[in-house]
Amino acid sequence: MEQRTVDWYEWRKAGLGASDAPVVMGVSPWSTPYQLWEQKTGKTEKNAGNWATNRGNEMEPRARATIELNLGLDFPAVLAEHPTFPWMRASLDGYNEEFKIVLEIKCPGKEDHDKAGHGEIPSKYYPQLQHQLFVTGAKKLFYYSYAEDENKNGDGHLVEVLPNIEYMKELLDKMMKFWKCVQTNTEPELGEKDYKNIRSAVIHEDLYSWKRIKDNISILEKQLEEVTKRILEKEDVKGKRVRCGNFKISLTTRKGNVQYTKIPQLENVDLDKYRGKPSVYQTISYKEKD
Repeated sequence: MEQRTVDWYEWRKAGLGASDAPVVMGVSPWSTPYQLWEQKTGKTEKNAGNWATNRGNEMEPRARATIELNLGLDFPAVLAEHPTFPWMRASLDGYNEEFKIVLEIKCPGKEDHDKAGHGEIPSKYYPQLQHQLFVTGAKKLFYYSYAEDENKNGDGHLVEVLPNIEYMKELLDKMMKFWKCVQTNTEPELGEKDYKNIRSAVIHEDLYSWKRIKDNISILEKQLEEVTKRILEKEDVKGKRVRCGNFKISLTTRKGNVQYTKIPQLENVDLDKYRGKPSVYQTISYKEKD
């Protein structure tokens, strides 16, 4: 192991880090295996840090100082590689060489911090912790959840995590398969949150034509709505059936929708089994880049 002095980004590109483990294991709320594969193969760039990651980076030194003082142990930040699978890597918040203990610091939101207060590890972090234990061969890991109030008074919860050998076997198997996809430039299976990135000048041009038309339709629809409202609010028209030249203004009463949830006889009935076959359709959307 070595302290964090090398080019961290270049080092991380050459393998799979502990924060990649939740993604590969399918429990990350922030990314999917396909999105991670795109990043690892250079097809997309990794998203820049947000306010939460910036907040965590800013608080981490104070959290480490607090836990080191409380435990009387040193936990320098180090980079680790597995001796047999060097592409399995971990950028550790702290590692105590004498007692073989990994330190993982989190500065999470209230819900996850409260879980740590009850001795629980949020499921989205568990693969990361087992990855670190596997890479280092450490005897245990200290998961330290740290929070501060507006005066920067710290509050920490320490949870001890032991190696889970069976879970590590599953983790290694999935990480090996994913790393092979990266090395061979083979796309992993797309999930429901994934979008395959295509490069086609023809499709791109048609999509911008779609956007221009949709923008014009939106303008016309707004104008139509304003004119319709102006007409229907006229004294001679409001609430009446009228004719004006070749135009008719009708008055229609439409029945309300049936509120099935309010029918007592259907209270415990599974309505899904009475549904028809699902239909699959595509929609187009557009969003300006941040």
